[in-house]
Amino acid sequence: MFYTLRHIIKAFLMSLFLLAAVYPQEAPSEKKDLFTSFLQEEDISRKVDLFFDSEDRYLKTSANNWIKQLREYLEVYGERKDSSTIYGYNAILSQIYYDLGDYDRSIVISEELLEKSKKLEPALRVHLMNLMDDTYAALKQYDKQLTVRKEISKSGNRVLLYDIYANLGLYRQALMDYILITEPELEENDFLANAVYNNQQGNYLRLDGSYFSAIKKINLALSYINLYLGENRYAKSEKQFADAVFLKGEIQGNLGKCYLALGRVDEAVPLLESGVSSVKDYHKGRFSVTLLELWANLADCYLKLESPRIAKRYLDSIAMYKNRSMITDFDRLLAEYYLKIDDSDSASFYFKKYIQVKDSSLANLRERELLGTLVNFDLDNQKATIEQQKKDIEKTRVAIQQRDKKINYSFIGLAVALLVSVIAIFAYFKSVKNKRVIEEQKSIIESSLAEKDSLLKEIHHRVKNNLQMVSSLLSMQTKNTRSKEAIAALEEGRSRVKAMALIHQKLYQNEDLSVIQMQEYIESLVNSVQSVYKKGGHKINIIIDAEGTELDIDRAIPIGLIINELVSNSLKYAFVGREDGQIYISVRLNGKLGVFEYLDNGNGLPDDVEKRAGSSLGI
Repeated sequence: MFYTLRHIIKAFLMSLFLLAAVYPQEAPSEKKDLFTSFLQEEDISRKVDLFFDSEDRYLKTSANNWIKQLREYLEVYGERKDSSTIYGYNAILSQIYYDLGDYDRSIVISEELLEKSKKLEPALRVHLMNLMDDTYAALKQYDKQLTVRKEISKSGNRVLLYDIYANLGLYRQALMDYILITEPELEENDFLANAVYNNQQGNYLRLDGSYFSAIKKINLALSYINLYLGENRYAKSEKQFADAVFLKGEIQGNLGKCYLALGRVDEAVPLLESGVSSVKDYHKGRFSVTLLELWANLADCYLKLESPRIAKRYLDSIAMYKNRSMITDFDRLLAEYYLKIDDSDSASFYFKKYIQVKDSSLANLRERELLGTLVNFDLDNQKATIEQQKKDIEKTRVAIQQRDKKINYSFIGLAVALLVSVIAIFAYFKSVKNKRVIEEQKSIIESSLAEKDSLLKEIHHRVKNNLQMVSSLLSMQTKNTRSKEAIAALEEGRSRVKAMALIHQKLYQNEDLSVIQMQEYIESLVNSVQSVYKKGGHKINIIIDAEGTELDIDRAIPIGLIINELVSNSLKYAFVGREDGQIYISVRLNGKLGVFEYLDNGNGLPDDVEKRAGSSLGI
């Protein structure tokens, strides 16, 4: 009891410190009432913009009061048959249902409005398309979300896919796309943008299982947001401060999730509590799946801390929402809670529910179908971009040729007109022309090198995609195979293919296409192997010491395959009959020589190892 109370007090004091540190000490100001301004406004377009542009919609007026007022308006304007006004109020009503978490009702209204898109005002249509994008994401209808993205792209906006990749579990692809899109526009002195950038990278790394790399990025994001909150604090508006405080809570929550995944529960609890406090304040009056996720994380923490009663309070808070099914671990946590209080029947019931949802074949089939559509769309998008670049290059080349012709004609005319001029002047102009030609040739060569570099990245990307497709085909084949030996062989082949695919993935993610960062590569490879061979109940601690080591592809692929085989054999045979174990992997460069070391504290090789060596690819 004292142990739990200490965590609660610590989280409370941290929240107080956070508020005292970030909010400027000013006299309280009267906040403008959005609802009153909305009622006083007569133009429906300005009413729509006023509502959608505000984040504090329910600070002084509840969502139910908004709905009541909108229904009165719709009844009045329905009798007048004022279609433009009706469309505007229905769009606002759809947004309110989304904010309440009633996504089904929200999307019905939005889809009906979209059918009348020819009659919608352009600004209202933009609000509606963005709302539908968010709603389809919440409903996990990513195929329809992708259709909305295509529609948005027709207006000239760039199609972003990294969040859809992340929703499908392709976190490395999401990370790569996010970096490619965001990094070129990032400014060093923009602390807020850098905080968002590093926090998003850290979150994708966390979801991918690279917790130590994720912690580095999230701590960097925390440093940037502290710098932002500390600079020119009185020059920032109240909304800017509120957004920054919410972002800091989100960053702390992500850091707490990393510590929870690593078993550092003591450090995770206060950080997760800070995240909860921040989300509650920022999403006041609105449904927030982020809040439910943090509650689930805290419930997990207190179950690990042997405090099931406190964990149950968080689980009960989640159960109050009809959208609790969005929290995939909810039934698993309930099962663990009932195990803690010795209610095995309830534990079995909720654990079966959790397994049924997790193993839903229909959901997996839909995700595979959507993945194919998404990949094709991405390829088409890349082809269109490449074709446009080729057209731009061709236009530039033609323009240069025409300019050169004009310059040549000018020089010819000048030469004829100044034929009697001194030779020195003629030599001077000739040298100017030669210099220009050299600069143009240099520019063309640099453009050619940049294009080749881009094409080389694209080749590595395509090779990785092809290897990933082979891996997926092997995975699908295992589901249609009953022989355990065949399944094991297919899984081993799939693991080896993924080891090579990771090499090409790391290459096109790097700025330097000639080397592989071995620390990140081995982390990803080990996570992939563990997902195939790791069994429940075993705690195998894998230590990787390859930080700063870079290898070219000709050495990285054999090392990767060797590590794949060694880790596979260790997980299958080294710890039989044991609950825990440790594997140590080291790759270091010593001048021109490389040192690769692999150790495990397993049971050792069997006595008949020499007999087995002739028939086993692993040995």
